[in-house]
Amino acid sequence: MDAGKRFSERLAYFRRQRNWTLADLAEEMGLTREVVAAWEQGRAIRVDVSRLVALADALNVSLDELCGRTVRASSQRADAEKVSSLDDPGRSA
Repeated sequence: MDAGKRFSERLAYFRRQRNWTLADLAEEMGLTREVVAAWEQGRAIRVDVSRLVALADALNVSLDELCGRTVRASSQRADAEKVSSLDDPGRSA
């Protein structure tokens, strides 16, 4: 699965975890509902996400490191690991 598709799926997953609609997230971000829907459907950003992931891979750093972010809390880390396990059905969460 490519990075853009993973991003789209994770975006939808984390939005639903907050019980937000597309419109809720769009409002939070100052965007339109259509933009968020395009991201979740992989119509708008797949190439850019893939390039960012390739850049992080080339530098051997995570996207969080590249962007100057850190993992905030263990519960968020657990959520991220749970979503990652969706990519590999043989991997336990």
